[in-house]
Amino acid sequence: MNTGLHMKYFVLKPKGEDVFAIASRRAMREYARTIQRTDREFSLELRQWADKEWAQTEKGKRILEIGEPLNMWLDDSPDKVMLGGLQCAIAIAKLREFADEAESTIARTKSMGAERKNHLYQEINICRTAAQFLEDC
Repeated sequence: MNTGLHMKYFVLKPKGEDVFAIASRRAMREYARTIQRTDREFSLELRQWADKEWAQTEKGKRILEIGEPLNMWLDDSPDKVMLGGLQCAIAIAKLREFADEAESTIARTKSMGAERKNHLYQEINICRTAAQFLEDC
C-alpha cells in the first residue's frame, strides 16, 4: 500500500525568487510546452504569466532594465555590442521566438514530411531548454 502524498490538485507559486517560485515557473513552462499543440492560446498565456513573474524578480528586473532601452538599437547595430545581462535577455527572447515560429510553421504546413517535422520538434525542444537554462542561471 502506498502511503505517500496523494493530491487532487497541485498549486504553483510562480511569484518570487526562492526555489519554489523557480520550480513553479519551470513547471508552468513545461506544462505549456506539453499542451501547446492542443491549446496554443492557453499555452501562450501560461508562458507569458511565467515570464511576467520572472520579470518581477531582482534578476529579471536587472536584465530588463539594461535591455529595454538598448534593445532596438542593438538589433540594428552592425557591431552587435552586447552587455552580459542584455545578451542573456536577448538570447532568451530569440530562442523562444524561434521556437514559437517553428511551432507555427508546423501548424500551418499540411504537407511537411515526418522527418522534417521531427527535426523541427527537436529544435523547438532544444530552444526551449536553452532558454530555460539561461533564465535560471
